[in-house]
Amino acid sequence: MLSRLLSSYITVADVSLLRGKVSNLKHMTHVSGGNESVHTRYVATFSIVSQSVILTCNEPILIDTDDEVAIAGCVGRGIFQSVAYYNFRTKVYHASLMSGLLFYLFALVFLGAPIIFLIPFYGPYNFSALLASGVFVLISYLCYQQGRVLFDANNLIIKKFCDFHF
Repeated sequence: MLSRLLSSYITVADVSLLRGKVSNLKHMTHVSGGNESVHTRYVATFSIVSQSVILTCNEPILIDTDDEVAIAGCVGRGIFQSVAYYNFRTKVYHASLMSGLLFYLFALVFLGAPIIFLIPFYGPYNFSALLASGVFVLISYLCYQQGRVLFDANNLIIKKFCDFHF
């Protein structure tokens, strides 16, 4: 059971592109934080070609009902989870390349953490240090995969529909 659970999180998700007219649109805003800082996430749920879609951004989502859009993301649990979009009516897009780069940075940090912090504890019989290293490597791999998915989805929208390329 543990191997099935881990394999569902470790498999590489394929980034795909979905294009069509928006229907059943609902906008939501999630605000979190405390006294020092507030973080706002904008969420839109809608359907394109009978496929349920959830789009999450850190800026307002400029999509209306009956707009033709292209979205990039992955299907997870039967829902298309989009991280980038292009609206053909308004010529507005959202593609956050920094999110993918941030996950790549986290991957490097988690990969380097065992080397920096656990070297004094390595020994021939120190199983806990080796186990901790394995956990850090697994987290690093998961961060790298999430960064790759975000980066690929954002590049897909930018390269296909925007006037500039990275």
